[in-house]
Amino acid sequence: WKILLILGGVMLSVNGALSWLHFHDLTRRFEEQRTATRERLVEQAFALRTDFGLRLQALAGMLAALDSVGAGLFQTPAGNALLRQHFDNYWSVLQLDLGLDSLQVYASSGLAVATWRTNALAEVEQDAQIRAVIGQERAMHWTRCEQLCRQFAAAPILSAGRVAGAVVLGSSLADVVVSFHRLSGADLGVLVPVAKPAGKNALSALGLEVIGLSNAERNLPLLQQLTALPTLRGESAWRKLLYGGREFELSFLALDARDDAQSSALLVVVDDLTQARADIDKSVLDRLLGELAASLFSLLLLALLVHAPLQRMTRAVRAIPLLGLSAFPEVRERISPRARRLVDDEIDSLDKAAIDLSHRLENLENDVAAHLQDISVERDFSKLLLDTAHVIILTQSTDGEILTLNPHGQKMSGWREEDLPGKRFSELVRPDGSSELAIAQAVQEIAAGERQHVQLESILASSNG
Repeated sequence: WKILLILGGVMLSVNGALSWLHFHDLTRRFEEQRTATRERLVEQAFALRTDFGLRLQALAGMLAALDSVGAGLFQTPAGNALLRQHFDNYWSVLQLDLGLDSLQVYASSGLAVATWRTNALAEVEQDAQIRAVIGQERAMHWTRCEQLCRQFAAAPILSAGRVAGAVVLGSSLADVVVSFHRLSGADLGVLVPVAKPAGKNALSALGLEVIGLSNAERNLPLLQQLTALPTLRGESAWRKLLYGGREFELSFLALDARDDAQSSALLVVVDDLTQARADIDKSVLDRLLGELAASLFSLLLLALLVHAPLQRMTRAVRAIPLLGLSAFPEVRERISPRARRLVDDEIDSLDKAAIDLSHRLENLENDVAAHLQDISVERDFSKLLLDTAHVIILTQSTDGEILTLNPHGQKMSGWREEDLPGKRFSELVRPDGSSELAIAQAVQEIAAGERQHVQLESILASSNG
């Protein structure tokens, strides 16, 4: 179980590291994709505005090229009345079907001859653009944002090879906002600077007011959370914002061509990143759960594979200590090697070694028992010999102290076995001077290994003298 626990910990660590690398890689690729997507959305926003302006410019050119519009209509009051009557026939169609909110006709002098506009629209100063269209004899389009943002397009009225006037069309950016959401899936808003923003569309902290915004129910409270705009680098800037448990990316685009882009009207692209982030988290979680399931399955499979070998090894390990108790048959019975095996493994080798060891130890124990039996017989014979021999047989230490004395010696000397401790061999010999020295020298030489035996004669002295 310890091995499985360690392997489980290692596998969990490896799976965690791989999941973190997977999350890091997905996040990196997501950020790279977001950069490309952000640039694409910016290009789409500007392209839609340009395309809308070109279509408005083409419509202005078409109205200016009508055969019924000639230079004579600009020269007399009756002609002016006829001109107004002529465009009256088109205004309702232009307003209702094409979404135009203003139509103006200018004379070659730059003065407005006739004007059609929806209610509540203020006059917009655009003399410079009108003079440019008449002077350069070419159509053009532009965007003006004051209290409202409107797209304008103008086309010169040519008659008999000269400019008789110009047609100017105006429309709000609502079509751009709606088309952008339909094409890209992201939301688009138009923000204009106002001196004192007020009302439900006001962004008071920014000094801006929202005049057009797709999905306004969600995005307007989101924009009102902003306290500052990111610094515009070039024509755009972006930032991320968390709101209502969701993550959004806001891209701000400078709409006017003024030097101070922070005070100009802005387009804001609102893109919801929540689903993309959730997809990343789900991908990482699915991978992690899959790896954990695979790891668990691997550990279970490994446990099943090693269960039988571990059981065999456990039996061998528990049986080996029985060798010290001389339970050799029990050891061989507990180990019981496999009867059928294609290839021997390490545990088979361990089992075989343990069984061989049990046989050798058993044989050795039998040999030792037999040898001890022989020694016991010899010991009994020697004891019998010592007990029955009619000679004095004793053992002594190197300093002459008597260690043992056979019964005949005890009888002859009168010393009992309990009297022997402290007795010396020299006390058994009658002191005559020369015998004591010879006996002491002979004992020392035998103890030193210089002599194997020595034979001396002396008179035995008993315990009573």
